[in-house]
Amino acid sequence: MSYRYRLFKNGRENDVRRYTLDELRDMGTFMLRDICVSEKIMTRSAGVDPKRLDREALIELLFRYRGREEESLADGFWEESIGIVKNLSAMAVMAAEKLEVPGKIEIKKDIPMLEAEDVLIKHGFDGEYFVGTISDRAGEILAVFEVRGVRMSLSPRRMAGSFTVGVYQDLQILLFDAASSLKVLQAYNSQKCSVAGDRRLTAAMARLPVLSIAEVRDSQEPLVIDFGAGYTAAASSLSQNGCSDKILEVRFQGGSCLCPSAAAVKRCRDGKAEFCFGYEALRLIRRSGYGERMTFFHNLKLFLYEERILDVCDLEGNAACISSDTLLSQFFQYIIGAAKGEHGRNYTRLSFLMPDKRGGLALKRLQDLLPDYQVANVCSEAINCVYGEIIRRGDYEGEDLVRELAFHCGAGSSSLVCCDHEAENTRVAYKVQMKARYLNGDSGFGGNRLTCLIFMYLKIRVMLAVTGSEEEIFDEKLQDSYSYVDQYGGTREVYEGFYGLYEQAEQIIPTRFGTPEATEPWRRQNFYRLWFLAEGLKTAFFSGEPVNRISLPDRFSELCVVNVAAPDGIREYRMEFSVHKEALELVMAPEIYRIVKRFIEPLCDEYGILMGCRIKFTGMSCQIPVFRDALREFTVGRRVRTKRGADMGLKLRALEGAILRGQMEKSGRIIPEITEEEADIPYIVTVEAHDGSVMRIISGQQPDRDVFGYVKRHAATREVEFTVLDVLEYEIGRRVVDLDMDSFEHMSYDGLFDAYPMFQAFQGDFDSIGEDEIRLFVYREDNWDFCVLPAARRQGALSTGRVSRFLFDDNSVDYFCGLF
Repeated sequence: MSYRYRLFKNGRENDVRRYTLDELRDMGTFMLRDICVSEKIMTRSAGVDPKRLDREALIELLFRYRGREEESLADGFWEESIGIVKNLSAMAVMAAEKLEVPGKIEIKKDIPMLEAEDVLIKHGFDGEYFVGTISDRAGEILAVFEVRGVRMSLSPRRMAGSFTVGVYQDLQILLFDAASSLKVLQAYNSQKCSVAGDRRLTAAMARLPVLSIAEVRDSQEPLVIDFGAGYTAAASSLSQNGCSDKILEVRFQGGSCLCPSAAAVKRCRDGKAEFCFGYEALRLIRRSGYGERMTFFHNLKLFLYEERILDVCDLEGNAACISSDTLLSQFFQYIIGAAKGEHGRNYTRLSFLMPDKRGGLALKRLQDLLPDYQVANVCSEAINCVYGEIIRRGDYEGEDLVRELAFHCGAGSSSLVCCDHEAENTRVAYKVQMKARYLNGDSGFGGNRLTCLIFMYLKIRVMLAVTGSEEEIFDEKLQDSYSYVDQYGGTREVYEGFYGLYEQAEQIIPTRFGTPEATEPWRRQNFYRLWFLAEGLKTAFFSGEPVNRISLPDRFSELCVVNVAAPDGIREYRMEFSVHKEALELVMAPEIYRIVKRFIEPLCDEYGILMGCRIKFTGMSCQIPVFRDALREFTVGRRVRTKRGADMGLKLRALEGAILRGQMEKSGRIIPEITEEEADIPYIVTVEAHDGSVMRIISGQQPDRDVFGYVKRHAATREVEFTVLDVLEYEIGRRVVDLDMDSFEHMSYDGLFDAYPMFQAFQGDFDSIGEDEIRLFVYREDNWDFCVLPAARRQGALSTGRVSRFLFDDNSVDYFCGLF
């Protein structure tokens, strides 16, 4: 066993103080050792003497388990804080180091100046983080800024209200050294001067010849946003006149075109929460020991369709209650702000790539979340990928009708869309027509599901290594998964042995932190380290340069430490093994084959072969080779199109398709026509009658049918269960309608038909309801796949119960709730 020191003997951690790295470095060696003993991070009884570690090792150990993220300046310009900073500036001793600033600094109004803009403040101070001020000749502070390394960043919220559009000359820049900056930061954020009479503040000053604040012009082109469960990307047209075939993507930290759809609570104050997003959120959870108390959201798209009330807390345990709409709105403002800052444009129009289903509801929600913008939709990611490929190929003339299946697999869901397209030369422009039909989908299968399987595999590997077990992970079913998925009609039986090992692993490497009795921070640490490790392995193996084997300590050293349960407490274990690409493909193969079979097999001929159409993989997850291998079971020849490359290129392809279509239409070179049609319903819904026979309420009916039928029950019935099957008649799930006759309300026929006009043709079915009978009418509403209206007759009068609304495919999973 590769155990090291013990953490918590009883598996629980009491309320403890946390320390910044600077605070730990200010402590002496004896104080560091005393904290280790008092906090029970290491004890002699565990076989480790604190005296054996030197000062640097003690600092590293304490920061890992008792560290907290260094603070950043609060985002505001308050009179109390500015007064304190002004007093501290007057107290500072000027350093001998020379401060070099640009001859001119340009700021765009209401747009943050980011480190990526390379406004350099050169100094001779040691350290990485500094705080500075911009003042006028009278000594009045106009702005407070931050410097990381030598790169300056400035938030418009930390500028004086009088600091408006214009050109300012002969200003002064004051920069505190690292130690003084920390004191100034703490005083600014707390609005309390804790260094009164302390003359140990050091700063350097320089003259800023010119600072200009420019008004940002409104963009004529919209900002196109692809809001995904894993990543969000945004781009716009390079040209403002729509005549360019180039796009201008938004780049985030590190130059990436992808922003993780993630958020972390930076601080809670006065019942309100301040968030950071994207890579900054990932950095914060990493620096805080992978979570602990701080609330972290890994998939913001879960909140798209309905508002939720969220209880959140920061690293210090301060709590707040916020609306998920507030969180989403701030995330989109973050994306828009990044686009404004990088492009130098003020975007007033936004275009979102819509989900393949419930696009109308998604659009309305986005419009409500962003009332200050004109929000429109530009079809789905899959449709835009196909249309963009047509434009890039440019083979408009003489093209017959082409049928293309867009197989999309994103982070959270997957879908299959049929795109029939043809082009016609009208002699003044090319008319490119496309008819798109949503054929099938799965809201529970996506890149996160595949990451989850890798996560489970890693956890099992750790369990086997810790216990010394020689049990095999890959049994016969996993090694011949295609045959067993065909035999069982699903993956539950195929993964039976694998899931059994996973439950054993939970006893050794606990990761479930979402219940009141399992709140220990090391559980959450285990979860996030293994999850980020699984994400890293998936990216390393299936994106970019091919690789077949990865040594975890060499590639992911920071993530290779987990906490395992031992007879005498919780111990730290370091993963020293390697992972092979083939093993991950075996783990993922049953799920990938299941989804490919479910989508493609209903379209095959009597020989089980898909004929007469091209297949295009879209979405970042589809570059995993197992998708192509699974599809070969149903195809002949080369009709599968997929491109291997960096994740950001795959994500941007849909944005490029949407923007290219708009540009080509604006220039008059093509006349795009996209018609989204409804296909036959790819699901079956059954319900048992009172005599036990099975009724098919929905069975592949035409999509224009609004009322599917009804089922009868006795008035004493309390619940009715509907079973949802796919077209291969494998069970997808069950939907339950609760009934309570006492809650039914009188309904007139006029009121019924006003509220549900689709029932006018079924008045006779309402007339014939008996006194001891409930009829459950199954119908369809916008944004819902099927709804159930219970109706009864009480003392001769019609009454109705509460409507139950369902989706055929309602398997969306929150992998980050701490329960799996």
